[in-house]
Amino acid sequence: MLIDVVFYAAIVGAAIMAFSIGGNGAASSMASAYGARALTMRQAVFVAAVANFVGAVFLGGAVTATVAGGIIDATEIPDANQLAVGMLSALLAAGLFVLVATIMGLPVATSQAIVGAIAGFGVLVAGWGVVYWDAMIVIIVAWVITPFVAAAMAWALVRFIRFSLKTESHRTKRIVEVVPIWMASVGMIVMIFVVEEMFPDTTVSLATIGLLLIAISTIVYVLGYRLMVDRHFVRRDDPEETIQESFKRLQIFTSGYLSLAHGANDVANAIGPVFAIYLLARQGVLSPDVEVPLWILLIGGIGLAAGVAGIAARVIRTVGEGITELENVRGFSADFTTASMLMVASHFGLPVSAAQTAVGAVTGTGLAHGKADLNARVLLRILASWLLTVPVAAVLSIAIYLLFEAILFPATTAVPA
Repeated sequence: MLIDVVFYAAIVGAAIMAFSIGGNGAASSMASAYGARALTMRQAVFVAAVANFVGAVFLGGAVTATVAGGIIDATEIPDANQLAVGMLSALLAAGLFVLVATIMGLPVATSQAIVGAIAGFGVLVAGWGVVYWDAMIVIIVAWVITPFVAAAMAWALVRFIRFSLKTESHRTKRIVEVVPIWMASVGMIVMIFVVEEMFPDTTVSLATIGLLLIAISTIVYVLGYRLMVDRHFVRRDDPEETIQESFKRLQIFTSGYLSLAHGANDVANAIGPVFAIYLLARQGVLSPDVEVPLWILLIGGIGLAAGVAGIAARVIRTVGEGITELENVRGFSADFTTASMLMVASHFGLPVSAAQTAVGAVTGTGLAHGKADLNARVLLRILASWLLTVPVAAVLSIAIYLLFEAILFPATTAVPA
């Protein structure tokens, strides 16, 4: 059957798309750690590859279902073969766009690329009414506000951290007391997201989960405090260096958290269309309520990891060094803000942009030190690429679909409603 051939072609296309996303969105998730020199390029690539794989495989199901069946009304395209070819066209169009952007070092919104591509072929085949506009409006609003919210949160976090560490006397003692609290807080927040996403239907009582989280955060606090009181670590003659060194260690942890969140959210942009074609081949209809098979998530996870390892360096440098100069407090703030927003979006099934979130957060940390700390030229290039993403991906998707249509359905002409 034609749909089976399209399905196998889509698996290859998904691997290419995941590879491109790994080099772009996943790169954005490591940029702050590299820019603040918490990790070398090689270390950043390794952490991102492993954490993206874990996030994609174990936490990536909700957003994948949204991309697969929540963008267009598949009942408006009754021909399953036509719908499958359209999903393949969207996948190839988005993958091509993201790959070119990655080669150029531009952190684009991969979620915008795939959503725009799916909507593009859908409108061509069945008219404007095929798009779930209520859901689309929610996604678009999330795209628009995400970088601004990320910037505001990162700005506030930088200022709050600085305020919490500022004392007139015994400043080093204050650092030793406060930094472990930040470590414990981050550990608890990460565990809340991980437990809720991996065990959504758990029968364990909230009291038991609460005690477990308190125990974990207490352990993290004790370990952090022991690290801080190490006489070789704390510089009593240079409190600022102590702050930066302590947050450098914390940023390594938050960078892994961010990559985990990125894998959970952005894997859908690669495997969502494959999941859609899988549903069409298996049951003839799309349904966002069906659980995503593990082997499909594995394709996305492996592709993300390979993309990070292969082509991520240019985008990492653009976000980590091109927008503003990062030190470790600012790098931690950008990482933590970006990761938390991506985890919240993944929980609600919203395909937001890791690149937009990361760029917004990095910009917010720059604003915390004044506008002069920002590279307006780089920001304008990134903004231009964002504005072009949806229309270019949609047009590419339409062009590829028309090519496939001419080859596979020569006697059929799509007539928009």
